[in-house]
Amino acid sequence: MDQRIEDLIEWTKAGGARFPDCLEFRYTDTDGFAAYKVKQAHASESTITLPLSLAILPETSLSEFQLTYEDLQSKNIHPNSLTKLFLCKQRTLGDDSPLKIYIKSLPSGEEVGVPYYWTLEEQDLLKGTNLHAAMKLKLASVIDEWFAVVSELPQSHRPSSYFQDVNLYHAFKSGAVSDSVLHKTTVTTQLDKSFTSFTNYLWAHVILTSRSFPYDLVSKNNPVDGLVMVLPLLDLFNHEPACKVSWDVDPEHKKFSFTNDDFSDLPIGAQINNNYGPKGNEELLLNYGFCIEGSKTDVVALRIKLPLDNLGRVEQFGVKLHTKDEFTTFAFDTKYKFKEGDHRYEEFREGVTFLCNWSNLIPKDLFNLFCYLVKNDSELGVTNVDQISLRMKLEGLTQLRNALEAKRQVLQKTSLPQSAPLPDSTDQKVIARSIRNFNNARIYRHTQEKLYVAMIAELKHIEKGFLKEYRSKVVSLKSIWKKDATFTNSLLLSLGFDSLEKVEDSNFQDTVILLWIMRTLNREHYDKQDQAVLPEWLHNLKTKFPLSTINVETEPYKPLYEQLFPPLAERIPEVYAKGDWSLEFMAYAGVILSYISYTRGAKQECILVEPTQDATL
Repeated sequence: MDQRIEDLIEWTKAGGARFPDCLEFRYTDTDGFAAYKVKQAHASESTITLPLSLAILPETSLSEFQLTYEDLQSKNIHPNSLTKLFLCKQRTLGDDSPLKIYIKSLPSGEEVGVPYYWTLEEQDLLKGTNLHAAMKLKLASVIDEWFAVVSELPQSHRPSSYFQDVNLYHAFKSGAVSDSVLHKTTVTTQLDKSFTSFTNYLWAHVILTSRSFPYDLVSKNNPVDGLVMVLPLLDLFNHEPACKVSWDVDPEHKKFSFTNDDFSDLPIGAQINNNYGPKGNEELLLNYGFCIEGSKTDVVALRIKLPLDNLGRVEQFGVKLHTKDEFTTFAFDTKYKFKEGDHRYEEFREGVTFLCNWSNLIPKDLFNLFCYLVKNDSELGVTNVDQISLRMKLEGLTQLRNALEAKRQVLQKTSLPQSAPLPDSTDQKVIARSIRNFNNARIYRHTQEKLYVAMIAELKHIEKGFLKEYRSKVVSLKSIWKKDATFTNSLLLSLGFDSLEKVEDSNFQDTVILLWIMRTLNREHYDKQDQAVLPEWLHNLKTKFPLSTINVETEPYKPLYEQLFPPLAERIPEVYAKGDWSLEFMAYAGVILSYISYTRGAKQECILVEPTQDATL
């Protein structure tokens, strides 16, 4: 057994912990410290119990720095930030720390494996993914969090290097620090002796996000949401999403215990794990330093950037804006929630995030948001999700699919090399970490792409279902060609189109649709046989949206109009000389087209949709 673990077990036992002899902790380059079954026993006999007197609680750091919850709340600082600073201080105290044995057992950032500590070349393996951008945003957020909490330290607790430490913040905010300089400055194997340095804070951030437990497990009705605690020894268990575990609290004796309920069914030599919950590979890699191949709980985090002043209208429409505390259970909240008011939407400055996973490929709020974003002038009366029209749903599906296709293409364009780019080092630990990071990047990218493929397929399936269920309410070029023989014959005589395929292969599809809309708006001028193939609902839009009420722009249509008229009217008057075929009417038909159409698929097929609000997802 590793000496650090032996010392940690003895230290916790001396403090009243119970460690069963059927378990053993070992260290490997791939898994770090992990627990293994070394003896057959019932699950109840494998329980580890830890007195809360050995835990690092929120009150521990408040007491250390002589601050209160109210002090932090007044500055919008989360107590978890102070817990990180407490870890920093214990780390720099070295042998003078009362927690020195536990602190020495903790891994470095490189050993944890989170991307902050990868080389810049290794970080480039994540290019094209959500995580590559999210990591930079999160690092900037951690820098803000660090500066906020060290700035609130009482003068008596500030080390002599304090002002030198915070200079990094001002340099970073001014743009004077490049990515490479920031990386070299903060990601170092050398221990920074100042506990207020960002180098130490980033390490503490990684320790807390990868090893902490929700404080709610032992303390209810806390003054702040998202509080966490650190439980030495119990934080060594790795993650297995399928395993069953039990956490128990003995409030009378102030003890906390952990049991793997599957213990008795596992063979000797098997790894004994914890279950961190249903986390996707993006969260696992960013906060814990590993990925799971073939994960069934994987997630794509879609961030949609919207103007902050539009978010109120989005919420009024019925789209729920999910905050980050809804996506993860603990260790990631660093600020108090904003109160209702001017700053309510500040956390969405970088975008609104939607989580898509295998059990919910297309979240309803994501779909509804895209429906809202594609509203046109004729749909201004649609004020909530219950009124969304069929056209909005079909167009929303298309735009969301286009967005996903674009993200998938970026992912494909930044593919990985065939093998890990090995570092310029003969140190086997460094080489092993480099291979581990490459494999994690590979797994993450692969599982993300699989989800994108599934999401795109789901959108196609939904669209196909809509078009099948509401086939009587949609008009395509194909259906026009099939039903309106008079019109299709006119295309042959005037433009030389003798088949639908030739129209589809030309750049004339939209023009054909525009001419047919003009014909349909003039429906009353044709005989009954022609009227039968021209949809009444489209003709009636002339009453709903009269030309006299619409400010049409004729200039964009003038070149096309002069190309087609008067030749069309002279050659085929039975079609193009019935009713209004003026330039102004063509521009008006263009407005109607924008009101009732959506563009489908890779072929950019224009589909006309009858206004309706009875389509459900």
